[in-house]
Amino acid sequence: MKKFIITLVLVFAAISSSYAQYDVNNDEGKVTVTGDGGKQIVNIVQEPQSDRLLVEVLGMKLQLRNGDSQKAPRPTYVPKFKPHGGHLALIELGYNYVQNQDYYYLEMMEVEDYDFLGYKSWKSLNINMTLSKISVDLERNGLASLTFGYQSVFHFQMLPNNIRLEKHKGMIVPVKADEPYKNSYIFTAGFRIPVIVELNDLPRIFGAKESGKKSNWFMSCGLHLDILSSMAVTRKPNTTERNIYNNSLQLGINARIGWGNYYVYMTRNITNVFKEDRGPFFNTSTVGIGFLF
Repeated sequence: MKKFIITLVLVFAAISSSYAQYDVNNDEGKVTVTGDGGKQIVNIVQEPQSDRLLVEVLGMKLQLRNGDSQKAPRPTYVPKFKPHGGHLALIELGYNYVQNQDYYYLEMMEVEDYDFLGYKSWKSLNINMTLSKISVDLERNGLASLTFGYQSVFHFQMLPNNIRLEKHKGMIVPVKADEPYKNSYIFTAGFRIPVIVELNDLPRIFGAKESGKKSNWFMSCGLHLDILSSMAVTRKPNTTERNIYNNSLQLGINARIGWGNYYVYMTRNITNVFKEDRGPFFNTSTVGIGFLF
């Protein structure tokens, strides 16, 4: 707009300051104004290929875009669905541990406070298997995406060898043995529905990568809903307590960071494992490795 106004001013000033008589030569795509004596005052040429106007006023040259031309509208971005996309591994293998243990409910039964959840064992494992997943790009270049998944979940929370769990008066209580039990644990199985936001090609997102080659670094975070059922199992002697008053619906958070076909994941369920006043209060967390195939 500024160039157009300047051009009009220059053309008007040039013609006004020239001789009173002037000639106009109007060829196709070209306009030339000459003054008395054949001196060229204004020369306007239209370039058909570039659709621009070249204006020369007393030796000063300007380029103007034709007012009738407009930039081509930017195409509307349509999100791309990827039925098998997203960084949810076929297999996730992790270590379970408990937090925020509280055995207040045992006081109502005058049962000795056994810290049966404080037992640390490498056998307290978490195994997740991704049954299906779908991903949709949130950004044109695929740097951000939203992924939905469906997983099967298995938890093994090991207990001390001198403790087993029993149901008593609507509660789950620890029972101490004179002789050690073998492989006493809480087994939990069910399904998980994760919803995660993924950031792909991390160096490019944070401006640390200038080349056009895509990076394999990624990270994600989100929520998940677990549908679970738990039982208390003891081997030698072989006993099983089913329906141990666990919350069947548990909400949690999750995060992942990885490279290529591997990542480290962390999950934490923010819902208490047992129903209120039916068992100890505690939350479960998991740290592990995911394997993409």
